[in-house]
Amino acid sequence: KEPIKMTWSDADILSASKEIKTRFVKCYDASKVVIYLSLYQGSARRMLYEYPDTFANKAEAKRIQEILFESLGAKLRKWQNETMRLAQKQHFLINQFGYKHFFYDVLTRDLKKGWKLGTQANEALAFLPQSTAAAIIKEAIRRIASYPFYRQAMRWVIHDSLLFELPKSNFEERLPFIGKSMSYAIPQLGGLLIETECKVGENWGEMAKREEPALHAYYREVETLRKIAL
Repeated sequence: KEPIKMTWSDADILSASKEIKTRFVKCYDASKVVIYLSLYQGSARRMLYEYPDTFANKAEAKRIQEILFESLGAKLRKWQNETMRLAQKQHFLINQFGYKHFFYDVLTRDLKKGWKLGTQANEALAFLPQSTAAAIIKEAIRRIASYPFYRQAMRWVIHDSLLFELPKSNFEERLPFIGKSMSYAIPQLGGLLIETECKVGENWGEMAKREEPALHAYYREVETLRKIAL
């Protein structure tokens, strides 16, 4: 089949991605490692050192990283350099939600080699994406918790997931509200909507994915309105 193109619909990209994940497990695992470590300036040597069972040698890790920088991650290095320079210049970064963090050792000047990475370089790169993800789930929690029933039913926050304990008698009619509250059009990010996955079970250890037609209809409606606005 042809490579995934960003001009495809979200549904087609998701379907193709799931097939790749299932059929090409080793390639998927290696690509995942390269993407995440490259976000924080990880080298091919470090990838091989930390994941020796994932890569045959350093050359393989380097080749996959080069593919990343030539395709989806073409602007990654530019963003990294700009972010570090900004953090070094003003000694703080602030995300779209107003979260602010201070930095004092992002870049260090070397008289022979010029600028080199300071002790807070990776911390500066991590702040914006991590704090933005935290803000998104916190906003969802705030929205859901404004309703007493759902506030009492909420049990746990696990990374970007929320765990609820709902009564069997009417839990089905409660799910769409939770899903919509977590998958809202985020004004701080230009109306971006991140879809959620719903899992249901008698206990935490027996959860199974559940399709919610009402949520899919909602996603399509929001995406249509966003495109019209653009």
